Amino acid sequence: MGSPLLPDDPERIGAYWPASRLGEGAQGVVYEAYDRAGNRVAVKLLRRSADEAVRRLFRREAQAAQRVAGFCTARVLEVSSGSDEPYLVGEYVPGPSLGVRVRDGGRLAADEVVRLAIGIATGLAAIHRAGVVHRDLKPGNVLLGPDGPRIIDFGIARSLDMSQTASGVIMGTLGYMAPEVLSGKRAGPAADVFAWGATVLYAASGEEPFRGETMVETAYRTVRHRPDLSTVPPSLRALVDRALSQDPDLRPAATEILLSLLGDPADAPASGTRTGAGPAESPPESPAVDPRIALMQVGARRAGPAASDAGDQAPTLGERAEETWAVLPERVRPLAHELMLRLVVPGSLPDGSEDTVRSASPAELLAGRPDTERHAMTAAVAALTTGGALLVLPDGGIRPAPALIPAWPRLRGWIETDRAGTTVRLWLTTTALAWEGNGRRSEDLPHGSAWERCAAWLPTAPLHLRPNPLESACANAASALARRTVRRHRRFRAGLSVVTVLALLAGGAAWLQSREIDRRRAEATARTTAQSAETLRGTDPVAAMLLGLASWRVAEVPESRAALIAAASQREIQATTTPAFTYGENSERMLSGTGREAFQVSPEGLRAVVLTGADRGRARTLLPPGTKTGLLGSSHLSEDGSLVVATAPDGGTLQVVSTRDGKALAPPLPLNGRQVSGVTNRGELVLGSPTGGTELVSPGGSTITSVPEDASVAPDGRHIVSCSTAGVTVRPVDGGPGVLVPRPPGSQEPTCHRKFLFSPDGGRLGAISLSASGNSCDVVVYDLAARRVVGEAAGLGPEPRFSSRGNYLVSTNTTNGTEVWSADGGSLPVARVPAAGLNNLTSARIPVWDLALDEETESLLQWTGDTVHRLDVSGALAPGPPVRTYVTTRAVSGGGRTALVTERFSPDLSGRSDRFQGRVVDTRTGKDVVPAFRQNLWVAQDLPRTALGDISDDGRLIAFTQGGADDRYGITLREVGTGRDVLHWAAAEGSGPAWVDLAPDGAHIAALQQEGGVPTGEGDTLKILDVRTRKEVRSVSGTQARGAFSPDGRYFLTTDGTLLDLKTGTERKEATFSGGVRNVAYSSDGRLVAAFRETGLVELWNGQVTQRIATMSSSVSRGGGRGGQDLGEFTFSPDGRLLAAVVDGDSVQLWDTDRHYALGDPLLLPGRGVEALAFDGDTLWAAAGTRARSLDLTPARLAERVCRRAGRDLTALEWSTYLPDVPRHPLC
Repeated sequence: MGSPLLPDDPERIGAYWPASRLGEGAQGVVYEAYDRAGNRVAVKLLRRSADEAVRRLFRREAQAAQRVAGFCTARVLEVSSGSDEPYLVGEYVPGPSLGVRVRDGGRLAADEVVRLAIGIATGLAAIHRAGVVHRDLKPGNVLLGPDGPRIIDFGIARSLDMSQTASGVIMGTLGYMAPEVLSGKRAGPAADVFAWGATVLYAASGEEPFRGETMVETAYRTVRHRPDLSTVPPSLRALVDRALSQDPDLRPAATEILLSLLGDPADAPASGTRTGAGPAESPPESPAVDPRIALMQVGARRAGPAASDAGDQAPTLGERAEETWAVLPERVRPLAHELMLRLVVPGSLPDGSEDTVRSASPAELLAGRPDTERHAMTAAVAALTTGGALLVLPDGGIRPAPALIPAWPRLRGWIETDRAGTTVRLWLTTTALAWEGNGRRSEDLPHGSAWERCAAWLPTAPLHLRPNPLESACANAASALARRTVRRHRRFRAGLSVVTVLALLAGGAAWLQSREIDRRRAEATARTTAQSAETLRGTDPVAAMLLGLASWRVAEVPESRAALIAAASQREIQATTTPAFTYGENSERMLSGTGREAFQVSPEGLRAVVLTGADRGRARTLLPPGTKTGLLGSSHLSEDGSLVVATAPDGGTLQVVSTRDGKALAPPLPLNGRQVSGVTNRGELVLGSPTGGTELVSPGGSTITSVPEDASVAPDGRHIVSCSTAGVTVRPVDGGPGVLVPRPPGSQEPTCHRKFLFSPDGGRLGAISLSASGNSCDVVVYDLAARRVVGEAAGLGPEPRFSSRGNYLVSTNTTNGTEVWSADGGSLPVARVPAAGLNNLTSARIPVWDLALDEETESLLQWTGDTVHRLDVSGALAPGPPVRTYVTTRAVSGGGRTALVTERFSPDLSGRSDRFQGRVVDTRTGKDVVPAFRQNLWVAQDLPRTALGDISDDGRLIAFTQGGADDRYGITLREVGTGRDVLHWAAAEGSGPAWVDLAPDGAHIAALQQEGGVPTGEGDTLKILDVRTRKEVRSVSGTQARGAFSPDGRYFLTTDGTLLDLKTGTERKEATFSGGVRNVAYSSDGRLVAAFRETGLVELWNGQVTQRIATMSSSVSRGGGRGGQDLGEFTFSPDGRLLAAVVDGDSVQLWDTDRHYALGDPLLLPGRGVEALAFDGDTLWAAAGTRARSLDLTPARLAERVCRRAGRDLTALEWSTYLPDVPRHPLC
């Protein structure tokens, strides 16, 4: 991140908005800037005062940089050299320069130096191939980006066909200039190679290689001194030594350096050439056949990012602003919202391209406000200034960074939602400031039609656009003046007929105006209520649901519709606040296995908090301070949470105490040096003797039986279980032989030193096998009464536990959040759930202290902070067979009724087979429509490794990848009903499909063919096959473009903006469409096209892709709460009014295409994720594996769902708090 902008810095440079200063020289400034789509770039702006020689150097830099391929160099995106202030736009490379990295962190590690050497050599090879000499390579001009080093700054570079630099003029940086350059000779490629050696030596040693006390000494050491290379990695030492040779003819070429470092890769040239002082390598006639390109591709891949730099990437301005917003207190957010819109100047164009920012004085922001508002506004200004969103001006005022509007999607969304209101309020602000500045004279008060529009808007202004005290005073004075003016005019009115007509007209106008005011007031109330619902979702989820419904009842605006959808789909249904937790020795907190109570052990004693029923939230002290209870998570709490072991303060006795009423089951029991190892649900104690041996005793102290070493007593007190590599041995407590229950074939050996898992009722046992990393585990589940294996679940988090009835396992995973697994086994969870309190977002990670799954209420409990959250998982716990294989939904038919599923087939519980099979299933039941079929694929082959497929809209045809009769990889088209193969479209030898799309009518197949063993994108070919003629009608090589068929199958639109007419064979390219588009989709009537860009923005185009209709942002847009997460499949509702997209495989984002508005944050639907989407009327179906789950988006059905889930209406207090201006009425 650079330094803040200065007051004199431009607000806009061409089509780019500056955000910060990255560097400054005598002749120009380099800015971090953003384009309209929010893409970050680096803009080098030449000063207006620069003379012609400097401008000539600037043009030279631009020409040189544009000729260089983007291998380990920062690409030039745009050049404007003809204006008074020329500028150059380059790729922004997030990360520090090598000089800064070494200065702050010391020399690099050996492997980092090697990668750095490869990267810089790759960049030099690209520069020299373009016929350019850099002439100023140094640590400050090497940036350590996320994908490896990048060479920047071609400020004094020149082409070899330029005239030689004038004699005596030395250009470069001392310490990195070659000896021949210091003597006045022309700099050639060999001079860059010398700088390469000096830069690599600097990285390896942490010191300037030729540093002297003076410039003269530095120059002398460069010419005469041979530096110490002992810190250079041995694999580089000889190359660096040659590169630092005094004789340029003895230095290796950049390509020769690369060949030496890469070990002569097969796709690189056979030998290098020496640079000497002669001409640099000239570009070939056809770059496609130049072997140097392959060499540079390998070099760029091998360079890679340095591990130490991986976390040092500067976030974008939008990301910094969003991070600041995320941590603002709830009381400050409304003022921050008002503040940002107050600093915006909406432009005349509705697309926002002319929007800009303004400054505001402290008086405008603070004067006349109540203390609470003034403190909140001050906090908002301080936080946003610290986050880089606001700049402090010399006069004490503030102004946003000019780039904030394009960089921050949230702010863009606010402007788009309230563009008209923001414009009116800005007019009032300007007028009020002029009125105040002129002494509040009446002639300066607002009047005329502009004031009439403002006066009509003021009663409906939302909270974040309300006038400040000065603006309110100005508006009140203007209204009073208008009333006085009306009274004067009335004196001159005469004639009853005239008065009557005027009264009728005024009455009609007043009635219409009143209706308009009422409508606007209702819409403002609905938006405010929707915002209140969002803020309450993590603390009072039931009230949040009802407020979401209330907002829709008040007014049907996009914000209230989003709130209604969120209310119907939110997972959180209850939040119980626990007493403040005091940390101390042996402090612990734990949920009971049934999920009915929460327990806290601290220096204050043992407390139980009720989590269900009328007493929910009530805390009871079971054991007073000073009582020793041990760690709840180990041995002192029974599995069902009904009993706890309490040890006397002196440690001499113990008692088993009921958590229901705090009463002891028996008198104090002397410990006599014994240690508590467990307590059953019936109160029996497992006690270990100090001399060895363990016993099971009654609460009163009677010995029941001895317990073998490394054995455990089941919670029901009926079984003793021991572990071995062969499985588990179960024997009854009351005597009798033990029975070995062998572990499943192919399963991992259990980690026998670990405690067993038991279900709360003690009927099931889980034997854990930890992974080598300790971050995951497999669990074999046993039925103790039946002495049999129930199933094996693989890939759980390291600390799983059983659900209340033992039918499921729950665990936390640092990658996927909380997962619910069937205890009957499987290789995939039945549900994935994020940390609670995230308002339907999963990008954040909140620590979860404990988990419990209550099967009776079908809810998951998560204890985070001081709150126990209850989340609805009812849709995920639907009965069905365990998922014993890796099952993925590839596509669903129209309406979502039928799905094509690919399965990594496993005939046993291990899930370790590498065979595949395909299935066509009914998503409502999960049952096969036709028998499963084998897909001839192998994981190990050097081809795209994923089983792909698609299904026609009517579900009649499926297309899927497999090997043909000759084992050539390709696509098979099959009739579902008959099982007849229509065709097999074989790929070229050694290639295979990396993406497949079947036209809605099944008449064409599109595929992106990828050549095996070649990096992605380098050997790709987009092909389209006519099913009827079985001929390829289109083939485009060297592209990564994908696309979509139009609903009638006539057109195919690619992600690079090419529209193919499959009927006529013609094509048309829309230039403004291409560039950064990741996915496209047609509406069912072909009227609309949606395009998802890499920035996370979604563009709506007309069906012929000739006009962009709108650009829609969301929290997935760059800088949003889920910015950077992947948008997968798109689908429109049948009427085209809704657009849905899969977000990161776990949720669904919705947009209103009529209002061009994102309907809230992504929705988390029940189940283990989302792999495919389809609409059936207004019902959205989200499929994962063999099942799909639905959400009826009809407002009436959503309202019914909210009322059913909430189970109540808003209370009188809630209504008066959040809807004070709306008459109370029943919602449900």
